[in-house]
Amino acid sequence: MADPETMYTRQVCIGGGSFGTVYKGIEKRTGRLVAIKVIDVESASDDVEHILHEVSILAELKSPYLTQYYGSYLKNSSLWIVMEYCGGGSCGNLLRSGALSEDYVCVVVQGLLSGLEYLHNDRKLHRDIKAANILLDLHGQVKLADFGMSGQLTATITKKHTFVGTPFWLAPEVIQQSGHNHKADIWSLGITALELARGEPPHSDMHPMKALFLIPKSSAPTLEGNFTTDFKDFVHRCLQKDPQKRPSATELLQHPWVRQAKGATCLTKLIERHEQWQAAHQEEEDTDGNGLCNNSPEKKSEEGDSWDFGTTGTIAQQANNGDNVDIG
Repeated sequence: MADPETMYTRQVCIGGGSFGTVYKGIEKRTGRLVAIKVIDVESASDDVEHILHEVSILAELKSPYLTQYYGSYLKNSSLWIVMEYCGGGSCGNLLRSGALSEDYVCVVVQGLLSGLEYLHNDRKLHRDIKAANILLDLHGQVKLADFGMSGQLTATITKKHTFVGTPFWLAPEVIQQSGHNHKADIWSLGITALELARGEPPHSDMHPMKALFLIPKSSAPTLEGNFTTDFKDFVHRCLQKDPQKRPSATELLQHPWVRQAKGATCLTKLIERHEQWQAAHQEEEDTDGNGLCNNSPEKKSEEGDSWDFGTTGTIAQQANNGDNVDIG
């Protein structure tokens, strides 16, 4: 297998998770910027199957609305997964400078729906839709990322019964393990729209395990406040407790609220807003790196484009941190 260090140069650290560290890098031959996820296979030995599953999913995906996969390389005990670099960072990171205006939410949701339409037409489920897994490139193009939780439906397997995802965004049927399909992603999309508009998802003020009990029993969240009727209707349609009543991604792309979305280039203003906010909070940023890159010899990025590549761990750790849960 080719030595990745002869092909790519690692630069600053831009994020991480329980599996490894993500770097901004350069492809030496072309000068193209890339994102390099470096995983210590030995320390992640219990999760190798999960990692290989994510790589196999990535290799099948070809859409401008999904992060592009360039290849994987094994060097000693390190697995390098090379991906498209999205310099605008994640929407979860952009929320640190404040909730998004409705116009921005609409553009992000339109791009997210386009990515989901592609996945669902290929009978794939993402199963971890949230702002932290939505990236922007420097032109404002929306890219759905992190396919570690993704599932595949087939002609004979039309529903999944595993419990995967991140608590606050989970659809009721996923929590109840009553069987779920692509409509679970639509619920998570609705929660993500609320997250982008409010700055956080519903129930985020409580312990994740409590939210897991509350979501199936409570009425569906609604969008309240100074937002358009069309936006409120869109969220209402996504957050139907009965998954059969939720529209598909293709149908939602024709919703009046989505159809009036502006071009993706307007999101460059959102990226600029965050850069200005970060510059004003640089000292706080330097002392609040979330420990993502503390074990890395390379410096943490000063560009504010840190990515969250959260992945599964023990249930207790996940619940306490509000991270991904997998008890399937």
